[in-house]
Formats: sequence, C-alpha cells, structure tokens
Amino acid sequence: MNPCALAETPGYRIEQKYFISPSEAAALRERLDPILGRDPHSDERRHYSIASLYLDDREDHALIGSLLGVNARKKYRIRAYNGSDDFISVECKQKEGRISRKTSFAITRADYDRLIAGDPSPLLTYPCDLAKQLYCDIRTADYRPRSLVVYERETFVHPIERVRITLDTNLRGSDTVRDLFATAPLRSLLPRDAVLLEVKYDRFLPAFIADLLPRDCMPATANCKYVRSRTL
Repeated sequence: MNPCALAETPGYRIEQKYFISPSEAAALRERLDPILGRDPHSDERRHYSIASLYLDDREDHALIGSLLGVNARKKYRIRAYNGSDDFISVECKQKEGRISRKTSFAITRADYDRLIAGDPSPLLTYPCDLAKQLYCDIRTADYRPRSLVVYERETFVHPIERVRITLDTNLRGSDTVRDLFATAPLRSLLPRDAVLLEVKYDRFLPAFIADLLPRDCMPATANCKYVRSRTL
C-alpha cells in the first residue's frame, strides 16, 4: 500500500468552527445520534484522543497568518491517536477563506523520532509530493515543531456531502512540549464551559443536518488550536 494515499482528501472542503457550551453539546449529541453515524475509531465512551504537533517556520508564518486572518495559508502538523505510535500522520492543511484541503501520509515511529530531532532526511524515502515539499520547507525555511495540542474528540458523519461534525473537549497544549508522546503537564486552552464544534462538508450542508445545529453559537477563529497553544 502506498503510505501517501492513506488519508488524501481530494479537493477543498468547507469548514466552520464554533464555541458552544457543554449543555448545548449534550443537546446536540441527542439530536445527531439518531441521524448521523459515529466514527468507527471511537472508544466505549464514543471518544478518541488526538495529539497534534504543529510545525512552523523561522518567521512564524502559520501563526501570524492566522492572527491576521490571511486568506490563503497553510500549516503542517504531525498527529497520533489515543496515545499510540501505531499510526503517525504528517499533514498539511491549506486554507482559502472558509474552504480547506488536507493532504497527509503515514510515517513510522523511527522516522518521526528522527524528524523531530532535526533530521528531515527520512522524508525523502516517502514517494509523495507532500513529503518532498515538507523536506524542502524544513531545509529552506527551518520548519520545526513549535507546539503540542492534545484533546478529546467525538465525531458524527453522514455520507451526503461527506458531512463530518466534531465536538472537541479538554483541549490542552504547550509551546515548550514538542513531542507527541511526551508526558509533561499541559495547560488548558479553553474555558471549562467551552466546547469546540467543527462542521465540515464538500459543497453544501444538507438542510436536515443544518437544522440540528445550535442556532446561536459564537464563531471560533480558524486554526484556533495552534494559535491558542502559542499564545498561552
């Protein structure tokens, strides 16, 4: 199997983020459960944990671009799930306003260790454009790990327009911890009464799903996880 084809997302998708309260999240779960499916990787609590290690260049372009609301921007991150190194994903997320596109490939734990230690040469062994692009960016712009974000996620999915609705809680982070598998303490990134709701779809959000979402919720900044982890 080509490791670069594991999570390739063709084309751009619309992405919207909101802050809602725990009570709104509880009510939303009750409305979504009868209609949308759950992510098959969820545990018995219907959650799974995500650790994201964000990379940025020497000029902090990803951070500054998000703070300034630059329309076209990109960010690199490395992800692992449920504290395991069985699957480690290198991802690039490109944004154009409200739409985004994610490409990714899987790497081994040994290559991950070399990469975060400052040796990007293992990237040259992966036969995909993203690996080569990241290698070039590391060599020319000094992309390196800048912060870690860890959180719990619930995911609801529907095949129409590939709708994906997620609820993220217990967001913690650090701009000094720069390893997916570190055990150092992390700081909370959100108030206790905030849940991050993300809604993603291809071209349009079906009305029968849109009607289930909270009517009055506060829009969240795009890329808020990375920004919050760097501005603690």
